Amino acid sequence: MTLTKPSAAPLPVVAWPLARESRLLLNLRQAMDTGANVQAIYRANAVWDARKNLLQRAMRRLNERQLTQALEHCALLDRQTKGLAAGDPWQSVEALVTLLCLGRQP
Repeated sequence: MTLTKPSAAPLPVVAWPLARESRLLLNLRQAMDTGANVQAIYRANAVWDARKNLLQRAMRRLNERQLTQALEHCALLDRQTKGLAAGDPWQSVEALVTLLCLGRQP
């Protein structure tokens, strides 16, 4: 899969929601793994009922290690966006989305 660089979407507009969702999924995964109250995390993050099923499916697909890797991708993407790290940030977006959707690196 090759991601086409969109001309209308600035990279931070793409990167920020991916980072936000990755953090939320990791928090939910850790809560589930420790037996904490997942509903409290939903409330704290203002997760709508309609999204809960999607998040639960993602948590079944992704383990804590994969979600930690996703946040590492987010950090790299942030540095690339700011010109502080080498590499094509759109390739990092592709790697991050592949990890979140398929649970594996491209």
